[in-house]
Amino acid sequence: EREPAAATCGLGPLPAPGETRTVLEGDDLREGASIGVGAVLADGSVVVSYDLNPIDEDDAEQMATEKPEPGLLHLREDSCEDVPLPTVDDLTVAADAVPVAADDEGRLYLFEGWPVLRLVRGTPSADDWETVVVLPSPSVRSFGYAPDVSVGPTGEIFVGTDFLVSRVTATGDLEPIIGTGEGDGRNRPLPGTGTFPRAGTSAPLTRVTGIAATPSGTLVLTS
Repeated sequence: EREPAAATCGLGPLPAPGETRTVLEGDDLREGASIGVGAVLADGSVVVSYDLNPIDEDDAEQMATEKPEPGLLHLREDSCEDVPLPTVDDLTVAADAVPVAADDEGRLYLFEGWPVLRLVRGTPSADDWETVVVLPSPSVRSFGYAPDVSVGPTGEIFVGTDFLVSRVTATGDLEPIIGTGEGDGRNRPLPGTGTFPRAGTSAPLTRVTGIAATPSGTLVLTS
């Protein structure tokens, strides 16, 4: 049986602008091991996802004898520790949940994939976690990617999926604000030329690849 992979955090002063420093490295990692996306909290610390022992779903022996080792790490200037997985609505968040955003109140936003497909938020190591919204399956990106999430200066939460950008309402619903949601991942509709400005939902988008709420409240997206 394969020994679990190991990761080591390199702590110490942050580098000067323009310099780099390794903060996490692994030993005996399987091909495909990775450090994933991260979210920067209000205090400047970073939460990143990782998977030291990815399992090949086409390898029957691996599937039968080994377990994946995903997790979340909280990287501060002088410490590196696992993020305890919170329990939200009586269901513990899965270890492969992905950090997708943070807000000015220091809360971390995690997206938990199939089968729950939910966005949750809370303070690491605290008990204030809650569900923000559940994403219907057709709205989640193909190939298991997490949605793009950004939190505006007034606390508005925006979610970008394949061909649509939505706002999370006070009741926990998704209100489309940009795009029509048309598209299947292969045929990517192009916005028609016409009179600008125009209503955001009046024309389809190409695939949304990133969104960001600016300090002034403007929402910027790439597609």
